[in-house]
Amino acid sequence: VRGVGSAQAFDLRGNLLESAGVRHFSELPAEMGGIIAREAFFEYLELAHHTHVAYLTPIEVIGEQIGYLFIAFDLSGLVTALRLRILLFVMVFSSMLVVLSLLLHLLLTRSVIQPVSLLRGAMGRVMEGRLDQQVALTRSDEIGDMAAAFNAMAGKLRGQHERLLASMKARDTYAAQ
Repeated sequence: VRGVGSAQAFDLRGNLLESAGVRHFSELPAEMGGIIAREAFFEYLELAHHTHVAYLTPIEVIGEQIGYLFIAFDLSGLVTALRLRILLFVMVFSSMLVVLSLLLHLLLTRSVIQPVSLLRGAMGRVMEGRLDQQVALTRSDEIGDMAAAFNAMAGKLRGQHERLLASMKARDTYAAQ
């Protein structure tokens, strides 16, 4: 059977009777024979630097126990397959995270960062005294509301500035007479 590393038969005293495959024990360790008494058990063992699952069961003939059967199944192939699947899962998961991060970055750049940069640039130009600035954002969200409020504020500042200049010109004309 594929994966079975060894099958060994022992007598009641634990002496090896027959072995097929890798010979792990020349005699059954005393603790194993004492543990099973009349019931089979499974146990993980490290044999020949590989992890095995060991199956130990009593051998009975016509109701009388005559020895023990030990079968070791090598788990190294399963462990390797499991590691490959875990690696594949991590790679796919990481790739999905990278793609989702890029999509999120693209979405945030288009929907938040670019419009806010337009507003910030227009605000800087207004601070420099260029009161004719308007932001061309027609959106129905918070950023669109901010753009509309900025445009209204810039228009009021421009109107106040024009009235102030007209008032100063009128004052200068009156003072010159």
